[in-house]
Amino acid sequence: MSDCRPDVTALLPDISAHCRKLIVKASPMLDVTHTLRELPMTRDIYIVGNTRECKELVSVVDFTNDTNDVTIHAWTSGDDFSYTPSQESEAAVEFGVPEDGWYLYEPYPAIMKCAPYKLLSSRFGVKKLHPNTHLYTSSSPVDMFPGERWKIERVIPFASSELKRFSRKYPQINVAVRNFGWSADKLKAKLKVKDGGDKRLIGATITGDIKIMLVLCKDEH
Repeated sequence: MSDCRPDVTALLPDISAHCRKLIVKASPMLDVTHTLRELPMTRDIYIVGNTRECKELVSVVDFTNDTNDVTIHAWTSGDDFSYTPSQESEAAVEFGVPEDGWYLYEPYPAIMKCAPYKLLSSRFGVKKLHPNTHLYTSSSPVDMFPGERWKIERVIPFASSELKRFSRKYPQINVAVRNFGWSADKLKAKLKVKDGGDKRLIGATITGDIKIMLVLCKDEH
């Protein structure tokens, strides 16, 4: 934030002499943790976005706040996921391997920005695929998860035999990767598929550093 203009961090002493609260609307590119460090009297921080992108970061600085308590809010199209950093640090995450017929959850961009990855698992009862793969799964649907939900049609091993025959069944599919080691374009080229259709393929790494491919279809619930 100190690289932005005006430099709010340098102006804080003067501003505090004129008001009790200061609201700073900033770029969504800023790091949440670093912003809280630069604005230590922040009472609330809001990460605002829609289902596709993070739009802005808003800090509410309370110059009477001497406790350093802060609540982080991730707002997506009106839905508010709120938590404190201590709740995230104390949360227990459960890891799991997805299966055919299960559900896959991908957090919204505002959630990804503030990164409450352990808390998502404990609060919604979903299993994280890998410490560095920010996708979650469950055997039954979870309605209030702050993200997209897909039905898992197939879980496919990442093996050369599977790559060679994949396009026979799925000649057209939308390809993405999460913590996979390959780009989406490289995986798409290896599979010899075209973009389009209503199905999605995600290449991801699961617990044990095992790579898999998930064929997803729209959840009808």
